[in-house]
Amino acid sequence: MSKFIQTNILKEWLEKELDKPRSSACCIMKAEYFIRCLYKSGLLYHFDDDAHDCLKNTHASVNLIDMIQKYVNHILFDASIEWSEDHYDPFGYALEISSEDDNTSWFGDSKIYRQKEAEGFK
Repeated sequence: MSKFIQTNILKEWLEKELDKPRSSACCIMKAEYFIRCLYKSGLLYHFDDDAHDCLKNTHASVNLIDMIQKYVNHILFDASIEWSEDHYDPFGYALEISSEDDNTSWFGDSKIYRQKEAEGFK
């Protein structure tokens, strides 16, 4: 799947997620899905940096970058997200998926991704 299609999937997903109340907007599975989508779209960056600074020269629109930054803030500062021992925080998870040799095998493991795939990514 191309980075542009992945970017559109990410944009649609973020629009829905960011409309939800903050308490229901984040959980570990959604945070992992979000980071995987960033990676798959070619938009993964170090979360300590500002998304606008890192992504301004990419194919992402300013609106999408705004949404990415907002969701990154959610996953970084939401204490209710319990990261596993394997990837104890968003940084570790991003590092893990970005360093895998076969960068396509992990994407199909996400329940959210399989659900989106079954729905035709609508």
